[in-house]
Amino acid sequence: MKEDRTPCPCFLNVSFQDREHITSRVGMVGYRETEVFREGIMVEEYDPYWVKAIHKGLLDFAAWKGVSRSKDNGHYVTIDLGNQCDSLYAFHDVVDATGEMAYTDVLFHKQFCTVHLDIMKRPAELQGYHFLVEGNTCGFDMFDFSPVSGAFRYDAVAAPGARIVDFRIPRQSDDSMMVTIDYHYGDGKVEAIAELPLGEYIRATGYNWSTEDLQDIYIMIDLVVGRLVISVDGWEDGVTFNFIEQ
Repeated sequence: MKEDRTPCPCFLNVSFQDREHITSRVGMVGYRETEVFREGIMVEEYDPYWVKAIHKGLLDFAAWKGVSRSKDNGHYVTIDLGNQCDSLYAFHDVVDATGEMAYTDVLFHKQFCTVHLDIMKRPAELQGYHFLVEGNTCGFDMFDFSPVSGAFRYDAVAAPGARIVDFRIPRQSDDSMMVTIDYHYGDGKVEAIAELPLGEYIRATGYNWSTEDLQDIYIMIDLVVGRLVISVDGWEDGVTFNFIEQ
């Protein structure tokens, strides 16, 4: 009888913390120079583990959820021009899969920052305002959460009846992000209101783009006196700037 020389696989066991709150589809990818596997699952169908037989060796592993308009290609999540960042959560790990069994326990981290922008207008007044958000970061690397360089552009407007404009931005690679505020009249006329260096304002707060879970940002703008106050979710103090209207 010939000896079976087929290498024994390693069984990768993936579990999920806070699994009862994961109701959307989860993507997973494993890499060793090239892609080893790519899967999409509903976590509720795998308890306690999702199991995958793989060749033995170290494995770069990533999992993510919340992809809607973004693209998950390779080990990057990227945002097309014209879209804001999705409500993305991700996890990465280097798994020692050199034995017969390997384990990783997924804990998702928040990969987007929601900016809540208040220009102190009533909902009816706010409807005419547009907030063009532009930057040089268009996504992130799922294996280390590092930003991906590329053009980002999103035209934010207030939801009907809202008094505050909300938009989501990804991790930033620099301080270049700008917000241009215009007012659009019903006859097609557009009036320039202000151009604000949002990235520089965020930097002045001491905001950390490298933290595992990104915090939300609150901005209040008084267009009449040309004053802006920016603060970070959970922080006591904000930073005030004076700017000149265009």
